[in-house]
Amino acid sequence: MAPGAESATDGSYPLTRALYLYINKKPDEALSPAVLEFLKFTNSREGQDLVRKAGIYALPASEVQRNQAQLIEGRIASSSSGR
Repeated sequence: MAPGAESATDGSYPLTRALYLYINKKPDEALSPAVLEFLKFTNSREGQDLVRKAGIYALPASEVQRNQAQLIEGRIASSSSGR
């Protein structure tokens, strides 16, 4: 199996690892407006383009959509950065 964006994100290439963003806040605390905007940016098309330019595989569209839905609903539980 050759390494590449598709094989890394679909799990068929075994030597990958996920990168996560961690937010330092209490579970019952709301996100600050600045942090919320940053997370929205990291999951935007422009943010994911910057991830690619940095040499990191961007998130699959399904994960970006899930992250965006969680941000809208105020729930944060998944990664915002690619493999």
